[in-house]
Amino acid sequence: MKAIEQLLNHAFALARRAHDPGPSEPPFGMETAVLAQWRSSRGSSKTDIGMLTVFRWAAILACVIAVASGAWKYEEIAQVSQRLDPETRIVDSALLAGLDG
Repeated sequence: MKAIEQLLNHAFALARRAHDPGPSEPPFGMETAVLAQWRSSRGSSKTDIGMLTVFRWAAILACVIAVASGAWKYEEIAQVSQRLDPETRIVDSALLAGLDG
């Protein structure tokens, strides 16, 4: 028990001697300079804006294709979810039990 007391006292002594951490924020002037540089580079770069538009439309198109393919195969998806054979019921119960715990 005395060894534990000594370890705790030593740990507390080291903690008392530790210096306070410095500020985690950058200085105000540096933050302002970085934001000014970022704003000026955004205005001069038209290629990035074009690529952003392309990626946005690609994401919208991918969502539309996913919804359309789900609607197209709705009957097959419904048949898979309605399977009541013993193997499927065992796997479903195991999955549901795993999600609960």
